[in-house]
Amino acid sequence: MGTKSIYKSEEGASKVEAKVRELFRLWPIEKQELQVETRHGRTNVTACGSAGNPPLLLLHPENINSVYWLDQVQTYARSHRVFAVDIPGEPGLSAQSRPALRDNAWAEWLDDIFGQLGTETAALAGASLGAWICLKFACNWPERVDRLALITPPGVVRRRRSRSTLFTAASSFLGPLGRDLIYRSQINKSGLDPKLKDALTLAQRHLKSRSLQLPRFSDRELGQLYCPILLVLGGKDAYFDADQLALRAVRAMPQVEINYRNREAHFVSAYTREIDRFLISQNSPD
Repeated sequence: MGTKSIYKSEEGASKVEAKVRELFRLWPIEKQELQVETRHGRTNVTACGSAGNPPLLLLHPENINSVYWLDQVQTYARSHRVFAVDIPGEPGLSAQSRPALRDNAWAEWLDDIFGQLGTETAALAGASLGAWICLKFACNWPERVDRLALITPPGVVRRRRSRSTLFTAASSFLGPLGRDLIYRSQINKSGLDPKLKDALTLAQRHLKSRSLQLPRFSDRELGQLYCPILLVLGGKDAYFDADQLALRAVRAMPQVEINYRNREAHFVSAYTREIDRFLISQNSPD
């Protein structure tokens, strides 16, 4: 395996890719697989829904790919032409390259996808890493985003230094093992489908982690997002203080709506109805 592989071993790569293929076979509606060439790597896009509907791009979290949306995509495809995008450098059918985080590479990547899909504007929905990429694009081209649904987005507030004594000990003294334990705890606290929990845990075990934290957005960047925004947060998120995140979003984003889940962690679930309502709403906030 080449030095640029995102996997720790050949064996791990085989296990994760087998799981990905298994889950892709469960896609609930008719789909079309598109291979899109971008400045930052070939990207797989799963398209579904009527071509006459307004476009919606879905961007998944780390350690999985577009199968993250398996239980949601059928709902969104009723009103939108859905493009579920496999983020490069994550499991799936896209390139293994990981564009730089501290420049505009990810915004350029999504810009190329817009161009290849032939869409000038679209609604965006993303979770965790996918939410950060959606924000990165929207902060560069706010006029091209119709609506923005963000599930536990990084980049709004700084990552937690500590959640509790146990969290501090696990992250500081146990190193990668401690981070693994925290990650799995966040997954176990979620209401995600067991098949997605298994896929996330398997990939997290076998993928190389990203070396840098996702950069934080400035007040100026967030303040220019004049499209309607839905923010879905988990009150028990171990990575970001959900209260602080909600407070900064309300202060910095002109048209934000908060959906706060007190009992959920970073991997919130069961928000399909909320996002669907938000996407099809014709009444933007004043």
